[in-house]
Amino acid sequence: MTGSREERIAADFIVNQLAKFKISPVTSDGSYIQNFSLISPTLDTSSTIYSSNTQEYTANRYFFSPSHLITDTITSFSLYIPEKHLSSTPKFQSPNIILFSPTFLQINSILHQTRYHTSLLHSEPFNNIKNLFIVFTDSSHLQLWGKKIHSYAERLSDDFYIYSNTDSVKHNIIFISYQHARRLFSSDDFTSILTQYHSYPHLVTLTHPLYIQNKYRPHLLRTQNILGLIKGTSDSTIIIGAHYDHLGTDAEGNSFNGADDNASGISALLALAESLSKQSKPFNKNILFTFWSAEELGLLGSAYFTDYQPIIPLNKIITYINLDMIGRIDTRYQKSENANYVYVIGSDKITTRLDKELNLANTQSSNMILDYFYNAETHPMNIYRRSDQYNFLKHNIPTVFLFRGLHPDYHQITDDFEKINFDSISNISKLVYQLIINLSTTVKAK
Repeated sequence: MTGSREERIAADFIVNQLAKFKISPVTSDGSYIQNFSLISPTLDTSSTIYSSNTQEYTANRYFFSPSHLITDTITSFSLYIPEKHLSSTPKFQSPNIILFSPTFLQINSILHQTRYHTSLLHSEPFNNIKNLFIVFTDSSHLQLWGKKIHSYAERLSDDFYIYSNTDSVKHNIIFISYQHARRLFSSDDFTSILTQYHSYPHLVTLTHPLYIQNKYRPHLLRTQNILGLIKGTSDSTIIIGAHYDHLGTDAEGNSFNGADDNASGISALLALAESLSKQSKPFNKNILFTFWSAEELGLLGSAYFTDYQPIIPLNKIITYINLDMIGRIDTRYQKSENANYVYVIGSDKITTRLDKELNLANTQSSNMILDYFYNAETHPMNIYRRSDQYNFLKHNIPTVFLFRGLHPDYHQITDDFEKINFDSISNISKLVYQLIINLSTTVKAK
């Protein structure tokens, strides 16, 4: 589980293996570890909102917020009426938005963010919003949201945010009753908002600014990616990665061992690191081995690498290869006479060259069935976005995700090593080895 003692033990094992293979550390401090922290959006019960002529209103007493607040001063509001934007995109003149009496579906469309669904707050023009006030004219509706707020906070970013020196929370989201909103704003300002709300102007300027004061001190979850490098003769880099985190234990204390998800990918990655480290001739490209944490929390380990601290400049990465759940036979192939297959996802999205190289490497090695069943971006299972390759795809880096499919033990305590098909791990490892050999000895990048 991310941040646990057991994950640290796994990290130490991986580091020791990389050192044994004489794979070089790559971080600025000369280690294999890329440390980062996560923050859970737990309920803020200490931050306040006030104006120059009102008392301080404390979180979880006078209003609710699904995450801690960012200190800010509000001098204006744009008004958002969803019914008036059914066929058009709103043009907000202020980064502060006020919304009265929304329906559940309207709130859900604005806030609900997971790796599978993009909320309005993560889309233009809403992604530039700093403060969103959701005002309930029916106080019973606010109380219902107050009860839901913990679980709803978990939806905002798949349970956790990446924490950096800058604020990880991008938006203040405030659920407040009509009664308390009327007292929070000055009388003139609230009257102006109500009057102009119905005529729907684009901007309301406050005569008495609102002040949001962050007094919350979150608990950080500390974890790490593991990175190791085989130095090539150029600055172009091939990255191969797999996540080494899993789910921890269930309510009864039973372990989610994650033999397929994703000890299978880690085993292949370590085998590839050992084999490639033994090559006598230098490679034309750098080869970076990446072991990601926090994949199960929303692809956050690889997102930290691509979005916050890329050890390798992104424009120097020519390919990312992802290994996740490569050790089982899925339900589609369970009764097939030929189960020597692998699902191929994303190899033709940025450039067709990677897909051609993959097919060539396959004929030179394992001769597997390359199955593109999950490759479509619109596939209902959304596998395209459900592993770490997606963080590279969104930066227009050619990627391929190799995967053996889902099975009844997925995310269950029954995902154990006795059920692993070791031939599949071996064949996929041979395929990836040949692909890296081909890519690392060609001159042209991408």
